[in-house]
Amino acid sequence: MKKTKKGYGKKALSVSLSMALMLGGTAPVQAADLFSDQTAEESTSMELYPEENTAEESNTADFAADETENGAEDFSAGQEDQADEFSAGDEDSSKAAVAEVQSASHVISTAADLPTGGIAEGETYELAADIILTSGQQISSIAGTLDGKGHVITLADKPLARRDQGKDFVEFTLERLADKVSGTIQNLGVAGSSTLTLSDGQGSVANTVTGTIQNCYSTVSSNAASDYMDTIGGFVGNLQGTVTNCYFAGNTDMFGGGIAATNGGSYKISHTLWASGMSAVGMGRTDNISDDSKTKMTADQIKASVDILNTEIPSTGFRWALPSDGSNNGLPVLTEGSGTPAEVNWDSLKVAIESTEKLTESC
Repeated sequence: MKKTKKGYGKKALSVSLSMALMLGGTAPVQAADLFSDQTAEESTSMELYPEENTAEESNTADFAADETENGAEDFSAGQEDQADEFSAGDEDSSKAAVAEVQSASHVISTAADLPTGGIAEGETYELAADIILTSGQQISSIAGTLDGKGHVITLADKPLARRDQGKDFVEFTLERLADKVSGTIQNLGVAGSSTLTLSDGQGSVANTVTGTIQNCYSTVSSNAASDYMDTIGGFVGNLQGTVTNCYFAGNTDMFGGGIAATNGGSYKISHTLWASGMSAVGMGRTDNISDDSKTKMTADQIKASVDILNTEIPSTGFRWALPSDGSNNGLPVLTEGSGTPAEVNWDSLKVAIESTEKLTESC
């Protein structure tokens, strides 16, 4: 700061002298001369006060360095704080998502746990044990997922899933329950403690299916409520969705469908076996039924067709196998695992072993 004060003082002195000389008749001082004088004065000042000027420059450099360093530290700290906040927020979001999924999953350990009010979209109910339903007990509708986890639900006197008819519904023959499965039923066995009496368009597992039934079986027996124009299905009633990798080994009406009573829409039947009924579908189309699902089989033939049930099996964590203890009347059951286990070619393995032994002996 001394340098600045001296510069202004000397410059003022120079201007005053110039004015005096002009008034006294002396040649005027040019701007360039004044500038040169100032530079010279500053140079003189630097020579006269070297320590002070060096200190000032040092202070200026230190100040700039401090500002830069502090600014960088503040910026870095700010970035770390933002990263921490982002990480914490991301972790909280993940935990919230997990909690939401967990809250939407439910376990069925007894018949009392059955969601008779229905399974909403996004919800999953999983069986933890075999259960036996009581009279009249059913699931109203399934828009979410019912996962049997290889367990069995034994029905009392009603199909597994139903939907009560709306107030505007008019039935001119027999009043019936209208099933609605728009979600998924999988890895489930359905048995019956008695013979079901089904009305037109009903089935033992579901009545109207627009969703998917996969890796399931039914051994339920059923009769048509009326011999007059009633078409029932051994497995489902009206199929507008998908039934895949399933089988029906119960008894149903001789004029009914082994898999479905009727079908329509974008229905699909694949790798599904049936042992009773007139055809795979009682009344309807056959254009989207796999060849291995078109022919009626006996119970023994179903036992020998596990490979069909495991063909292109969905990845649900279960596959088909024959029970080692003879349960389920020896019919296929669901076991944990995915896809068909690889078959060992024993002849090729024997040749490989013999070749290895010969190589070992020759060494």
